Amino acid sequence: MNAIASKVFAPRPVLRGYEQTVLLFFLLLAAVGFWRSIRFSGEAAFLLLPAPVWWLCRMEEQRPAAWARILREWLSLASIPIAYWSLELFARPGLAVALQDSWVTWDRWLLYQAGLSAAIQSLGPAIPVLLETAYLLLYAIPPISLGILYAAGERRNAHRLLEVLFLGTLTAYALILVIPTDSPRLVFAGLDLPPYNGFPRSLNVWLLDHLDISTSVFPSGHVAVAFSCAFGMLRAVPARPRLWIPILITACLVFIATIYGRYHYAVDGAASILIAALAWRLADKIWRYDAA
Repeated sequence: MNAIASKVFAPRPVLRGYEQTVLLFFLLLAAVGFWRSIRFSGEAAFLLLPAPVWWLCRMEEQRPAAWARILREWLSLASIPIAYWSLELFARPGLAVALQDSWVTWDRWLLYQAGLSAAIQSLGPAIPVLLETAYLLLYAIPPISLGILYAAGERRNAHRLLEVLFLGTLTAYALILVIPTDSPRLVFAGLDLPPYNGFPRSLNVWLLDHLDISTSVFPSGHVAVAFSCAFGMLRAVPARPRLWIPILITACLVFIATIYGRYHYAVDGAASILIAALAWRLADKIWRYDAA
């Protein structure tokens, strides 16, 4: 009887900051799903998705070993693509046409009058291929960043990376629901496209055509992930620039690639950079603790 009671009345698992963000995000999607009358299966999925997070918390508390914490941190990264693809359930017809007409005008000034396109093409296909490769490898940045912390003996600061990563990324994902827009390469088909079509670009276009969501492109999910990782690394190891500067440079390449490749408007990425920067500055105010 005492054993049963101890299980029933066991204390709730202590959620880390990044896990709190994941739970709140999916609860928000469930609420928006009810409001927009998303089919019940979608709503139920949003409510059930936090269950693995809860299970990982309980598992680590029952088995407080190093491997349990490591598993908990690494498996949390899987919620990023799941959260992104979940947004497809909220796709709706009707685009913010007037906004996109303004945004493409700003992009053309940046590409042609400001000289961004000429600068990128000044060395032939080398820089375009580099940009497309950075864009292609975007979702490898979070596990690479976490792996760098582990390899550098900074595992104790992994929670500081993950808190900024999830706060910045999932905030951007939530805002995708607000303004329905589409990629400039689709809205303005055949216009302003880069002259180089190597393998990385072909693969990027194929992935976007087959695996991307159609809900919106504002703000940029790619840029949000990249800069949230960069600012998260800066927060985790501020005194070790060799660890976070390469991630920041890669994030900048991703941002430029979204504009030059016409995957996004410049304003999409700029908004995501602002969101990631705010997440970085607010994380220490939201979560005041030192993880074990």
